[in-house]
Amino acid sequence: MVVERQISIACGLLSGALVAPEVLALTRDPARAAGGTVLVGVLLGTLGVLAGWLAALSSEQTPMRWLGYGLVLVLALGLTMSAGLAAVHAHGIGGRVLFTVSALLPLGVPGWLWVRLPR
Repeated sequence: MVVERQISIACGLLSGALVAPEVLALTRDPARAAGGTVLVGVLLGTLGVLAGWLAALSSEQTPMRWLGYGLVLVLALGLTMSAGLAAVHAHGIGGRVLFTVSALLPLGVPGWLWVRLPR
């Protein structure tokens, strides 16, 4: 049994539950500063992206593999945009750097796995 699917779904749902209210509040109030919940949600989502990418790699059927890649990519793009918005709203340079680095993680993990692991 492949547990990566369940881990990916759980991490994706948890990250969505953490990130979505904060991002909606950031879009409504331009003076609001980004909180740590976005960072925690993006890090959980990155774990979900990693597990989803590994689950897609383990699929023997090519259409299901590409469907898995697409779903993981949509999650990664959403997390990257959320962390980017949080970086724009951060007040200090340290917060901006932290959110920018966390914005690169969801897309960097699948890219690194794509290069390093056999398809």
